[in-house]
Amino acid sequence: MYNSKLLEEKFIKKSNNNFTIFKDNLFFRNITFQNLQILKMISFLVRDKNWNNYDPKILNYEENFDSSLEYIFDLEYGNTEILKTKNTILFSENSITLSSKGKFLTDFWTNRIGFNLLIPLQSHVGSNIIATKEDGGKRGKKIS
Repeated sequence: MYNSKLLEEKFIKKSNNNFTIFKDNLFFRNITFQNLQILKMISFLVRDKNWNNYDPKILNYEENFDSSLEYIFDLEYGNTEILKTKNTILFSENSITLSSKGKFLTDFWTNRIGFNLLIPLQSHVGSNIIATKEDGGKRGKKIS
C-alpha cells in the first residue's frame, strides 16, 4: 500500500478560465470544467502482449499556458521493440483536444495504444457524451 498523502503532494494544479486539472507526471486527474468534474483521468497508455503497461521514456516535454493549457510530450516505449509517439493534450476555451502520432521503429507487439479516459459516473449517468473526430465526424454514447 502506498502513502496517499505523499502521492498527492506530487500533484500540480493548473487552471485557465474554464478548466482545472491536477497533473501527476504524464497523468491528468480530476479534470473539471466550470467546477463540474468531467473526467477523473486522461492518460496515454501502451500495453504489451501480456496487457501490461509499458513505462515510457520521456524524450521531450513542453507546457504552454498562453490562453489555454497545452501539454506536448514525446515518448519512447519498449527496449528491443521500439515505438515513439508525439502526444498533445490541449485544454482550450470549452474543449479538450487529444492528439497522438506514432512511429514503430521495430516490430512491436501491442494489445492497445491510445488515450485512456476515466469518466466519473456520478455526474454523467444519463448524459450524452460526444467525441468529435478531426474530420468533424461525431460518435456519441449515452451513459446509463
